[in-house]
Amino acid sequence: MAHFKIRKEFEEPVIANLPAQVDSLTGISGVGTFLVELVSFERVEIQRCPACGFSVHELVATGLLGCPACYDSLADTVRRQLGQTDLVS
Repeated sequence: MAHFKIRKEFEEPVIANLPAQVDSLTGISGVGTFLVELVSFERVEIQRCPACGFSVHELVATGLLGCPACYDSLADTVRRQLGQTDLVS
């Protein structure tokens, strides 16, 4: 029965040098760093109106609101869109 010895470079994780290894595999400089940073992003919950589900992204894109409850739940974004922070609630 043959005995195999694992080479040292395969025993330890290579996470510290991962961006450089990805760059060398792809031939594109900087793609490794981009991918490592992309994986580290956290998902951000989208602000939505609890009554109708209208999102803050839809508000920004259309300038419209989905229902009367949107005015309360998305008030901060509405104020920013209007460029006014001193509106009375």
